[in-house]
Amino acid sequence: MFKKVPIIIYVALLLLACTEEIDKSNRYVFTGETVADYMLNRSEKYSHMITLMKRAGIFSLMQTWGQYTLFLPDNESVEKFVAEQDSIYHATKDTYNPVWTGITSPLFEDLSDSMATVIARAHVIEKSYLTADMGEGAIGKWNFNDRALSVSYKVVDERFYIMINNHSAIIDGDNQVENGIVHLIDKPIDPKYRTVSNQIAAHPFFSIFTRPFLKPVLKVKYRQRQI
Repeated sequence: MFKKVPIIIYVALLLLACTEEIDKSNRYVFTGETVADYMLNRSEKYSHMITLMKRAGIFSLMQTWGQYTLFLPDNESVEKFVAEQDSIYHATKDTYNPVWTGITSPLFEDLSDSMATVIARAHVIEKSYLTADMGEGAIGKWNFNDRALSVSYKVVDERFYIMINNHSAIIDGDNQVENGIVHLIDKPIDPKYRTVSNQIAAHPFFSIFTRPFLKPVLKVKYRQRQI
């Protein structure tokens, strides 16, 4: 026997059938540059960082919805950084306290996958920070290497600079893109790829702890046991 569908269910089904396309108004659509686009549209200057981030597996992340801060050095400064780190390694490798930089060739093309990853991840924070948000001291959110980045200030030739890790100066800050902020820096951020002894050696007031250890010869005199 045919059962009548209750009127309320019938109305509900009718309304559902008449519903138009799903409302997409809350879906995010990029209408401008992403962090990745910023680099790609200026690849003649920033192709090295694009390469490093692709090798680190984080470049595609810079094309997605989110909020990121990127400290971006140009190709020339990246090449200079690699050469300098190689020089530091070779100048100290035969000393009692070698500085292991992780870079053993002056050529950018010779960077290992592990060092490419370390360098790339040192420059990204998963949160947007304008320069106005950066107070002196550590930035609240750590970088992708789980390291805190420090902020300090420096005046050179009457020009004021915000310094990252007391090493990299922001030369063009607050470039806002769809999914974050891009700050142009004059040189790559040192990822601090050091051993404990190297970190101690960087502070002169701890120098006594970095001196070579001399193993003393202990002369023990045994007294003949009387029987």
